[in-house]
Amino acid sequence: MSLSSTPYAVVMGLQAGYTGQSTGAVAIGFAASATGQRAFAVSVGPSAAITRQGTGAVAIGYQAAAADQAMFSVVIGPFAGQSTAGSGSIILNASQTALNASASGLFIRPLNVTTNDALSTLLYDSSSQAVVQRPLGSTATRLNVYPMLPVMPQMTAQTTAGDFGNYTVTASSEFSAAYAGWKAFSQGGGDWATLGATTNIWLQVKLPVSRNVAFVWFQGRQDSVTEYPVTFRMQGSNDGITFTDINSTLTCGSAAQVTSTPFVIPSGSRNYLYYRFFFPTTNGPNPGLSGYTRMQTHSTTAYPNSVNSVRWTPQGGYNFGDIIRYGSWGFSFTSRGGYVLVEVSMAGYAATTFSQFTINAYLDGTYVNRVQFTNWVPQWSYMNGNYWKQMPTYSFGALLAAGDHVISFDSPAGANFANWDTNMCINFNVIEIL
Repeated sequence: MSLSSTPYAVVMGLQAGYTGQSTGAVAIGFAASATGQRAFAVSVGPSAAITRQGTGAVAIGYQAAAADQAMFSVVIGPFAGQSTAGSGSIILNASQTALNASASGLFIRPLNVTTNDALSTLLYDSSSQAVVQRPLGSTATRLNVYPMLPVMPQMTAQTTAGDFGNYTVTASSEFSAAYAGWKAFSQGGGDWATLGATTNIWLQVKLPVSRNVAFVWFQGRQDSVTEYPVTFRMQGSNDGITFTDINSTLTCGSAAQVTSTPFVIPSGSRNYLYYRFFFPTTNGPNPGLSGYTRMQTHSTTAYPNSVNSVRWTPQGGYNFGDIIRYGSWGFSFTSRGGYVLVEVSMAGYAATTFSQFTINAYLDGTYVNRVQFTNWVPQWSYMNGNYWKQMPTYSFGALLAAGDHVISFDSPAGANFANWDTNMCINFNVIEIL
């Protein structure tokens, strides 16, 4: 141990507290707080708080709070707060991947708690955002997961032929032929926009036969992200005249998400001939929907452990990259009622400089979390100038009622997908604990 040239400061290790160490600070380990350690901050571990550690902050572990640790925050564990540790936050990380937090609060990954009650355990329920007690003596079962199948073909005109017959799309108004209602189901062929209507607008689909629609997804216009739905109701009809509300009025996503909204249709509100997307309120002079609107139904064939664009093309040839980049694709499973744990991982061929990927996860149409996967592990395989990379597993859980449920994913603005080739895949398991 040695004294720094700064009053009351302590350094131990090569390049620890190398420049800019302030009064009363402590830096222990190679390159710990190498630059810009503020007063009374403490860093312990190789490259801990390597640059710009805030006043009174504490960082313990390899690359813990490696950059820009805010004042009075505490991070413990490898990669804890690696790039972001908000003021006053406490981050405990044992996941071996980065756990960052921009706001104050307690952040733990993973959370495994042992209680004195030998007959129960504590589990995190993401829907209530609380730690709940569940009985032990229970069994863990991997559930079958089924890809949601398209109800409609890729629309190429107002009326398009598909399975079972013709499908017809009409709208409350259309800005022009280039912004016709059917464009919302064209899978990238354009957007639907209204002709100046901003309230009580709707988009209607007539199916050739009544179908069990269980999941829908839509987003605001992609060519004008300030024009989008604000509130939403799904409606059904069997005569095209009298429509029944399937759900109460919902608030759509934020403009930053291009208002991406997955919605699960309750099991008692299915098998309609007509479906209507009804938007009581909107934003912008000519609101509408992007060309990636989806209506899906349940499959009867369980999907394999991983899903990729080579062997899984559910939307008429549109691969997994298109599905994640441009819209959420649902997977259904049936719970007996209990705690469900979802494990998610991703892998694929990517450029060697690529190290991060972000997706949003939804459970029953409700946003669960933005999952930022980091620290990709290069594997030996090499193809098309890219290395195969495998990502650590991320998990979340919830207490669910008995019945059908849907998990879905999307990526904000298709983030980082340009770095992938067609061999990317997503892996996930749904495990029920009773």
